[in-house]
Amino acid sequence: MNRLAAARPVLTGTLLCVGVALVAGEAFSGSSSGPVAPLGLILLFALAALHYGRSVGLIGCLLSALVLAWVYPPFNSLEVADPELRANLAYMVIGGSLFALFLPHEPIWASKHDRRNITRHS
Repeated sequence: MNRLAAARPVLTGTLLCVGVALVAGEAFSGSSSGPVAPLGLILLFALAALHYGRSVGLIGCLLSALVLAWVYPPFNSLEVADPELRANLAYMVIGGSLFALFLPHEPIWASKHDRRNITRHS
Protein backbone atom coordinates (compact mmCIF):
# COMPACT_ATOMS: atom_id res chain seq x y z
CA MET A 1 0.00 0.00 0.00
CA ASN A 2 2.90 2.34 0.70
CA ARG A 3 4.22 2.04 -2.88
CA LEU A 4 0.79 2.83 -4.28
CA ALA A 5 0.57 5.93 -2.12
CA ALA A 6 4.03 7.01 -3.28
CA ALA A 7 3.12 6.47 -6.95
CA ARG A 8 -0.17 8.37 -6.76
CA PRO A 9 1.32 11.89 -7.27
CA VAL A 10 3.40 10.65 -10.20
CA LEU A 11 0.37 9.08 -11.88
CA THR A 12 -1.78 12.12 -11.17
CA GLY A 13 0.74 14.57 -12.59
CA THR A 14 1.49 12.42 -15.63
CA LEU A 15 -2.20 12.00 -16.43
CA LEU A 16 -2.68 15.75 -16.02
CA CYS A 17 0.11 16.47 -18.53
CA VAL A 18 -1.15 13.91 -21.04
CA GLY A 19 -4.77 15.04 -20.64
CA VAL A 20 -3.94 18.69 -21.24
CA ALA A 21 -1.81 17.71 -24.25
CA LEU A 22 -4.68 15.67 -25.67
CA VAL A 23 -7.16 18.53 -25.23
CA ALA A 24 -4.69 21.04 -26.74
CA GLY A 25 -3.95 18.69 -29.64
CA GLU A 26 -7.62 18.18 -30.40
CA ALA A 27 -8.36 21.90 -30.08
CA PHE A 28 -5.49 23.10 -32.25
CA SER A 29 -5.07 20.26 -34.77
CA GLY A 30 -7.23 21.90 -37.43
CA SER A 31 -6.18 25.50 -36.90
CA SER A 32 -3.31 27.51 -38.32
CA SER A 33 -1.83 27.95 -34.83
CA GLY A 34 -1.66 24.17 -34.31
CA PRO A 35 2.12 23.85 -34.62
CA VAL A 36 2.60 26.41 -31.81
CA ALA A 37 0.57 24.39 -29.25
CA PRO A 38 3.49 22.15 -28.17
CA LEU A 39 5.56 25.19 -27.24
CA GLY A 40 2.86 26.42 -24.89
CA LEU A 41 2.90 23.10 -23.07
CA ILE A 42 6.50 23.55 -21.92
CA LEU A 43 5.25 25.75 -19.08
CA LEU A 44 2.84 23.00 -18.05
CA PHE A 45 5.68 20.47 -17.80
CA ALA A 46 7.78 22.88 -15.75
CA LEU A 47 4.90 23.50 -13.34
CA ALA A 48 4.11 19.78 -13.13
CA ALA A 49 7.76 18.99 -12.39
CA LEU A 50 7.81 21.72 -9.77
CA HIS A 51 4.65 20.50 -8.07
CA TYR A 52 4.80 16.71 -8.55
CA GLY A 53 8.52 16.09 -9.00
CA ARG A 54 11.09 15.65 -11.71
CA SER A 55 9.84 12.28 -12.92
CA VAL A 56 6.41 13.71 -13.74
CA GLY A 57 7.98 16.44 -15.86
CA LEU A 58 10.02 13.93 -17.83
CA ILE A 59 7.40 11.21 -18.23
CA GLY A 60 4.60 13.71 -18.90
CA CYS A 61 6.68 15.48 -21.53
CA LEU A 62 7.52 12.30 -23.43
CA LEU A 63 4.02 10.83 -23.28
CA SER A 64 2.50 14.17 -24.29
CA ALA A 65 4.75 14.29 -27.35
CA LEU A 66 3.48 10.85 -28.36
CA VAL A 67 -0.13 11.92 -27.81
CA LEU A 68 0.32 15.09 -29.86
CA ALA A 69 1.99 13.16 -32.68
CA TRP A 70 -0.97 10.78 -32.61
CA VAL A 71 -3.68 13.47 -32.89
CA TYR A 72 -2.04 15.66 -35.55
CA PRO A 73 -2.22 14.68 -39.24
CA PRO A 74 -1.68 12.00 -40.42
CA PHE A 75 -4.11 10.84 -37.75
CA ASN A 76 -3.60 7.63 -35.72
CA SER A 77 0.08 7.51 -36.57
CA LEU A 78 3.22 8.66 -34.82
CA GLU A 79 4.48 10.13 -38.09
CA VAL A 80 4.33 13.94 -38.16
CA ALA A 81 3.93 15.32 -41.67
CA ASP A 82 4.26 19.05 -40.94
CA PRO A 83 7.95 20.00 -40.57
CA GLU A 84 7.15 23.01 -38.35
CA LEU A 85 5.07 20.85 -36.01
CA ARG A 86 7.79 18.18 -35.96
CA ALA A 87 10.37 20.80 -34.96
CA ASN A 88 8.08 22.24 -32.27
CA LEU A 89 7.46 18.75 -30.86
CA ALA A 90 11.22 18.28 -30.65
CA TYR A 91 11.58 21.67 -28.94
CA MET A 92 8.80 20.69 -26.54
CA VAL A 93 10.54 17.46 -25.57
CA ILE A 94 13.94 19.15 -25.20
CA GLY A 95 12.58 22.19 -23.33
CA GLY A 96 10.29 20.18 -21.06
CA SER A 97 13.06 17.71 -20.26
CA LEU A 98 15.54 20.46 -19.46
CA PHE A 99 13.08 22.24 -17.19
CA ALA A 100 12.34 18.98 -15.41
CA LEU A 101 16.01 18.11 -15.01
CA PHE A 102 17.03 21.50 -13.61
CA LEU A 103 14.19 21.72 -11.10
CA PRO A 104 14.46 20.07 -7.68
CA HIS A 105 14.10 16.30 -7.62
CA GLU A 106 11.52 16.33 -4.85
CA PRO A 107 8.20 18.15 -5.25
CA ILE A 108 7.91 21.47 -3.47
CA TRP A 109 5.10 20.32 -1.19
CA ALA A 110 7.08 17.24 -0.11
CA SER A 111 10.09 19.37 0.79
CA LYS A 112 7.99 21.68 2.96
CA HIS A 113 6.28 18.72 4.58
CA ASP A 114 9.62 17.08 5.39
CA ARG A 115 10.96 20.32 6.86
CA ARG A 116 7.92 20.69 9.13
CA ASN A 117 8.35 17.14 10.39
CA ILE A 118 12.04 17.65 11.05
CA THR A 119 11.46 20.84 13.04
CA ARG A 120 8.67 19.27 15.11
CA HIS A 121 10.78 16.28 16.11
CA SER A 122 13.88 18.26 16.97
